Amino acid sequence: MAVVVGAHGELAMQQMMQQMPDPQMATTPAVKSVIASTNLVKSEHRWFAVFGLGLGATKLLADIGWLRGRLGAALWPLFAIALGVYMFGYRE
Repeated sequence: MAVVVGAHGELAMQQMMQQMPDPQMATTPAVKSVIASTNLVKSEHRWFAVFGLGLGATKLLADIGWLRGRLGAALWPLFAIALGVYMFGYRE
């Protein structure tokens, strides 16, 4: 069987899925590693969503005039900066 390695731990996920019919395999270090890796990816993507939605929402509100003055001019760039800074520490 050919295994293609790709993003987000596809090889590890495929190996885990092959082992899952045996409940005893869920306690192996390999499966625990895959679960920990999956939880890390979910957590990081959750923060991407928070920063991205904050950026989009504040930019939209500033563009339509609901956020005016300094708040409208500064809030969406702060979300963009926060997203950029967060991406420096991104890992899978």
